[in-house]
Amino acid sequence: MRIFYMSAGTIAWSRIMLTACAAFWMLATTNAQEKANQDFFVHDLFGYGRSQAAERDPALPITDSEVKILKGEGYEHLSPRNGMPYINYTWERIGVVRAIGHQKQELWIPDLIEMVTVIEWPRGKILPAEVIFPCVWALAQIGEPSVEPVLKAIESSRNLRERRLLVLAIEGIRGKAGAAQLLKERGIDISRPVDGPSRPSRRGVHEATESHTGNASKVKGKNDKETDLSSKSRSRLIWAALPLLVVLGISLIWRLNKKRNQYY
Repeated sequence: MRIFYMSAGTIAWSRIMLTACAAFWMLATTNAQEKANQDFFVHDLFGYGRSQAAERDPALPITDSEVKILKGEGYEHLSPRNGMPYINYTWERIGVVRAIGHQKQELWIPDLIEMVTVIEWPRGKILPAEVIFPCVWALAQIGEPSVEPVLKAIESSRNLRERRLLVLAIEGIRGKAGAAQLLKERGIDISRPVDGPSRPSRRGVHEATESHTGNASKVKGKNDKETDLSSKSRSRLIWAALPLLVVLGISLIWRLNKKRNQYY
């Protein structure tokens, strides 16, 4: 009988320890996830959809023909409606952009800014934004020389989507907090368009979608805050539950020992 009750107490205590370890693991995972959400561009050199052997070597010099591909010269007829020819063309452009960022070629900064929303990975909706829009990644890889030109572009752009992507490039260089401080110092609010007339779209009308994009930005900010609060609440709940688990474990062992003593 003694062996039975000692085993029961040991099992109960083991369960409590396992529960506590699981709680600590959840807390560590939550903290790691929060840190991951704060860190941008965690990958040094991203892949872009095909096998590694088929990708352009980013260390190779950029050729004249690749410059034309990058700028779209002679490829104006291609669009997503063309299917695979357009995807292959996009692959080639992304390979050139990746090479620019890898080689930190500052002379391409104006072109990267101009094409930040143009060159888009067509099959990567679940990928990080800096991979879907590789010009963002390249600007961040070039580093500090990109900061001032990017800030000027943010100040002058009427396209809220473009502004947000350029801010992401700044975050890739200075970090999220550093970028926020920099924007504050410059008095830049990306949720609001700059003053002045809108540039006409291809149909010759104003960018009517910008207000919708601004609302999406606000919703995203609200969701980020809610996510942050939810993570903090989980952390507090886990820490509050640990002492209760210990107390329950001690109480259970005391009851088992008391019951055992009744037999002896």
